[in-house]
Amino acid sequence: MTADAVAKHYAFDEWSEPRRGAEALFIWQFALGGQELPGHRVVRVETVGQPDAPAIASLWSPDQKEGVLVRVDVSEAPSVAAARAELLRLLAEFQSPHVERLHDGPGDVAFAPGGYRAVAFARGNVVVLVRNAGDDVEPVDTPARELDRLLHDGPAADRSSVRPTIRRATAEVAGREARLRVEAEDPLGRLLWFRFSAKRGEFLAQDDGIVFRPEGEGTQAIEVMAINENLGVAREQVEFTV
Repeated sequence: MTADAVAKHYAFDEWSEPRRGAEALFIWQFALGGQELPGHRVVRVETVGQPDAPAIASLWSPDQKEGVLVRVDVSEAPSVAAARAELLRLLAEFQSPHVERLHDGPGDVAFAPGGYRAVAFARGNVVVLVRNAGDDVEPVDTPARELDRLLHDGPAADRSSVRPTIRRATAEVAGREARLRVEAEDPLGRLLWFRFSAKRGEFLAQDDGIVFRPEGEGTQAIEVMAINENLGVAREQVEFTV
């Protein structure tokens, strides 16, 4: 099918943009440390794709199940709209003709063939594809929902006692938008990824940083999370006025 035909087939115009007034969520510099899927052991994690658009490809093995492998691919987009365009591109590559939209999650928008043999979804600016990769085939809805819950909510505060430290979290306002300045470090020097959320507005990756554009004027509040490989989390609230 042509790109226009794919968009029409999946009713892309109905979900191409986030709903106005919805919670704004943005994931930045996402990384997998092997603790993200309860009941699964990580087999391999690697970065794939282009340097300016990296993605993570990973293999997981459910505990006590021989022959079962689950592949989880995660990619970040510079905006929610860009993530949904990438989700449409993934749908065009599905081999099954029976891929349908799921209205009970995971993600903000999700599609899967019957039986949950695979699922592709977008949560905020992140696109996730979960599928079987071993000899045995089983539903992948559980790992898909576990990862989606982590993206949507962030880790529980007591997940790890070894937590990052946020050294700086500020917003530099210019007109109707604010550029976020965040500096954080892990006590063991491990990689960190970040989760930003606000009640209403739009986050964008721009010039190696994050910009927030609120829907309205007045006082704004953004929650910043810094998260390490063991899912230890530090939180900071950033408030400003536009």
